[in-house]
Amino acid sequence: MTAALKGFTQQLVSANGVKINAVTGGEGPPIVLLHGFPQTWWEWRRVMPLLSEQFSVVAVDLRGAGFSDCAIERCCHYVADERPHEVAAALVQFLSASWATARLRAN
Repeated sequence: MTAALKGFTQQLVSANGVKINAVTGGEGPPIVLLHGFPQTWWEWRRVMPLLSEQFSVVAVDLRGAGFSDCAIERCCHYVADERPHEVAAALVQFLSASWATARLRAN
């Protein structure tokens, strides 16, 4: 992964067998940024630092875009309704880990 934004970290989160790229930063209530076609999380780079002053920003690359995987055997038979479920699964996994880390720091 080569794209970087100061104050943010980038990681791959597994969801339904597909690795979803997530870029996160900031503190506060979570706000999720989803790109349009044919963009990636990078389209949010100018607003992410501003939002991170008040929010925990999570910008993801949807499946098949940017650094996220595209399951080859499923790309040709892709069902659009699967995207929200994959993003939601990735976010639950990421936020669960983030909250666990925050609780450990607080104690």
